Amino acid sequence: MAEGLTTNRRRYFIQGVSCRIGREQLPVVNLSAGGLFASTANPPAPGEDLELELLLPEAPLKMHGTVRWINDGASTKDGRLPMGYGVELTDLDTPARNAILDFLRHADPIQGPPASW
Repeated sequence: MAEGLTTNRRRYFIQGVSCRIGREQLPVVNLSAGGLFASTANPPAPGEDLELELLLPEAPLKMHGTVRWINDGASTKDGRLPMGYGVELTDLDTPARNAILDFLRHADPIQGPPASW
């Protein structure tokens, strides 16, 4: 694990990163080289395949993912997260994976999700 990173199930709570899915740009709440959690009140269906662009400060990364779970507020998987959904990143090439890991090594992750979520 990179020094100074706070984890929850190997995912890092972060601020200042978003993802674009179609025309919609969503905040990314936590991130790992294997997936992310995007905050939205209108999640896609579990199992849906997505084309997305992860908007890291250094450069955007295009990738594919599959919606694995939904947090709709009623059937919450993790009560500390806002409404949204978890995405498994399914086709990361080595440069994209390394870019995410490098970002996480140098990021200043928050100490768990803010209370306002």
